[in-house]
Amino acid sequence: MNIATNAPRLLLTASIIAVLLGNATPVSASSPDAWNAHYAEVKAKCLAASRLSKAKVVGYAGFSDDVGDDVVRIDGIGVGSNETVRMVCIFNRSTRKAVASDMRPFPTKY
Repeated sequence: MNIATNAPRLLLTASIIAVLLGNATPVSASSPDAWNAHYAEVKAKCLAASRLSKAKVVGYAGFSDDVGDDVVRIDGIGVGSNETVRMVCIFNRSTRKAVASDMRPFPTKY
């Protein structure tokens, strides 16, 4: 192989390898403190979004980063009533926003 005639090809190959290696980032898991801070934020924002009194988080489901949401189930006393209400809250990890809605039975005609 003649290096002089293959120099452009070698340069291109080396450039591609450098770009690929340069874009590689080490994967690291979040620390326990970071997870605890995340759970505290999800809990606080979902409880506030529910607007229930005596509200408590009774369930949690975290989805992959592809989905980017956490789901929380909350039980509490409804506004203006003495009845226990079940709600579900969706926390979006990108926007850091929480929305809550009453849980109802799924319609039976479907």
